[in-house]
Amino acid sequence: MPSSGSRFFKDIYFNPAVLPNTKLQNACLLGSHDAGMFKRTGGTAFVTDGNTLTQSKSILEQLCLGVRFFDIRPVIGNGGKYLTGHYSGMQEILFWKGRLGADGASIEEVVSDINAFLSANPDEIIFLELSHAYNTDSGYGDFTAKEWSGLFTILANIKKLCKSTELSGSLLEYTFEAIKKSGNVIAFVTSDLPLEPPNYIFPKNALALSGSYADSDNLDSMRNDQIKKLNQANSKTGTLFQTSWTLTLQGAGLVFSKIRDLADKANERLLSWLLPETTSRVPNVVYLDNIKDTVPLDTVVYINAKKKTDAMDTSDEENSTHYVKEIAFVVASTVNEARERLDANFMLHDAAVAQHGHALDTHWHPLQFPS
Repeated sequence: MPSSGSRFFKDIYFNPAVLPNTKLQNACLLGSHDAGMFKRTGGTAFVTDGNTLTQSKSILEQLCLGVRFFDIRPVIGNGGKYLTGHYSGMQEILFWKGRLGADGASIEEVVSDINAFLSANPDEIIFLELSHAYNTDSGYGDFTAKEWSGLFTILANIKKLCKSTELSGSLLEYTFEAIKKSGNVIAFVTSDLPLEPPNYIFPKNALALSGSYADSDNLDSMRNDQIKKLNQANSKTGTLFQTSWTLTLQGAGLVFSKIRDLADKANERLLSWLLPETTSRVPNVVYLDNIKDTVPLDTVVYINAKKKTDAMDTSDEENSTHYVKEIAFVVASTVNEARERLDANFMLHDAAVAQHGHALDTHWHPLQFPS
């Protein structure tokens, strides 16, 4: 079951020999926390790259690394532009009231990267979770109906958006084959809206979420918190459970530490710490910061491989053991090749930026492994 980041769905959920006819509620996907914060394009006082940037790679690069679930936090900033953002709750400092944080990539860039990726990988499915929408140009308040409408107009440029008129009710009940008949991208909101969304934006009740982050900068505390919540998730039927394998800056760390450095420590433990805990319940989304190599993808592939072996005839121990060994060999043997291909892609990407001033489009060569 070889899988590169570019063809995750094709290799796993659309492969008759692996996990066909899988419903969203039974899947495990790789998620990017604050996905648009791989660069800083504006922001408030007291913020730095260290305390606002959560990712190192662009949306396109994250897609090629296997990310399929994106935490997109739209803001209006820099003079009316629609951007991604990473902002705090409301703060009051002397006579000032607002939010502290920074702007990231533009929503237009998110749209462009998704379209470029799907053009080369038409079998993949992508989820956009839209939340924390603030107007940082004017009072830091929540989006108004007009501001949401402006965001939706930009998102309408995503090709192959799924329609709520074709996928009614809870999205959890649909197989990926059924979702694919409607389109490749599901964009959904996590809060009530001040307007009726267009049919290519799924409302809050279409995808109920559960799970929460640990709000800790301690690796052991985060691990214990997330494993406890995963074990308790069986009681939360009818929800998409999200494991947030992320560390949060605290106190003096907001000045002297960096989110992405903490993420590297957490991600190094992901495979060895999370995989053994996915026996009774599998996280539907594994949210991470600083996704920059294939280790997160390896972890999600292994979790899905465990689901495959769990579904096999347990009396056939020899066959089941052989399958697990085969998965382990495939993942291990493809890691180096994946990294070599990614290095080549990133070199092409950087060269295009230097030459043309923008990311790759038709020149991008996403990861592909032989069938």
